[in-house]
Amino acid sequence: MTLSFPRVEQIQIGVSGRQGQSSSATFTAEKGRFVCHTGSVMLQRPAVWSLGSGLGLGRESVTLELFSVEDYLVVKWARHRFMLLGFIVPAVDRDTDWCRFEATRISEGKTESTREVNQRGAAASVRE
Repeated sequence: MTLSFPRVEQIQIGVSGRQGQSSSATFTAEKGRFVCHTGSVMLQRPAVWSLGSGLGLGRESVTLELFSVEDYLVVKWARHRFMLLGFIVPAVDRDTDWCRFEATRISEGKTESTREVNQRGAAASVRE
């Protein structure tokens, strides 16, 4: 995972696997897609509506909060879903995942994360 700031009020997140760069996304502050707070960056994906085949209608929004803690990038991934089951019964689902990645600053304004770790150095993902 690579974080960079290609322009003022833009943040770019690149995710690569063993084969190299696999995807990237750019978030722009002027469109309200990201906000910098003291010590954190909050990224918001616009809500997405979906129509289930006979199940109903659903809407999902995702918010990521990125924190720099010592030599780690800590990510809070919050999802909020609203559904109309059978197009009649409303239902709400929320969940939050926390991840911690080793981070290495590779140049000014750019941070790279190489692997997700917990306190013992093993892979970690915690669900609230």
